[in-house]
Amino acid sequence: MKIKYINWITAIVLLLQFLPSWAIFISQDVQTQVATQMMGEEITCDHAFLVFKTFMSVFGYLGLGIFILIMGINKIKDLETAQKLCLYLGLFMFLFSLPDIVHMVTGTLPHQPIIAIVINFAVTGLLLFGWKKGTV
Repeated sequence: MKIKYINWITAIVLLLQFLPSWAIFISQDVQTQVATQMMGEEITCDHAFLVFKTFMSVFGYLGLGIFILIMGINKIKDLETAQKLCLYLGLFMFLFSLPDIVHMVTGTLPHQPIIAIVINFAVTGLLLFGWKKGTV
C-alpha cells in the first residue's frame, strides 16, 4: 500500500478527532455538550469553562499542526525516509490512544468512546504496516 494513502487516512482520522475542539467556539450549546460528555457532569463555573476552552484551543491547534506535518510527509519520495516517518507517526498514534486505554481500564478519568479508541489503534496498525511494507 502506498504510504501517501496511509498518511491521508491518518490525517482524516486526526481531523475528525480534533473537530470538537473547534466546534466549541461555534456555539455555547456545543461547548456545554462536549464538556458534559468529557466530564460526565455539567460544568457550571465560568472559570472552569475558561480553562476548558483554553485546553480545547491548544488541542485544536495541535491537531492542525499534526495534519500539516502529515501533508508535508506526503511530499517525501525517499522510501526509507517515508517508512521511518510512518513508524514515528505510528508511535505517536499509539501514545495518543494510550491514555484512553488506561482510563478505560482503571475507570478513573473520562475517555473517548471505544469506537474512537479502536479506530486509533487501526490507524496505528496501518502506519506500522506502512513502516514495514509501504511503498512510495
